[in-house]
Amino acid sequence: MPAFMSCKTDRPLDVDACVVGGGPAGSASALRLAKLGYRVLLVEAQDFPRPHVGECLSSGVWPVLDLLDLRKAISAEHYLSIPETWVLWADGHPELVRQRGRAEAVSINRSSFDFRLLSAARSAGVIVVQPARARGQGRTGRMECIGRRS
Repeated sequence: MPAFMSCKTDRPLDVDACVVGGGPAGSASALRLAKLGYRVLLVEAQDFPRPHVGECLSSGVWPVLDLLDLRKAISAEHYLSIPETWVLWADGHPELVRQRGRAEAVSINRSSFDFRLLSAARSAGVIVVQPARARGQGRTGRMECIGRRS
């Protein structure tokens, strides 16, 4: 098991996993690991909230947000609902996908979305270090965190 060094004390942190990056994938992964009982360190290069352009999320995001118990919090943001989407499949033929009877796709404010996910991870017990970078130490498995703990 790699040792993860504290940014403030230079002492090893007792964690099971280190997630590098606090965007949606990193924050969701850290949150899920914490909810499963793991001790998690998340290292993010930037302070949040950070400026970010908007983005669209397909209707497939809702089961993931349900798994993380975040549907209500994310829905409270009043994002722009998108009832239909053009999708270009691998065969090169576009298809209009309508979301009737299902959760719709949404256009989101990425700064707010990312901040909510990271905040949920922190609330679940994830140790968040930002702005910081993770740096591996060769074959020893030791990692260092360069930055400050928030």
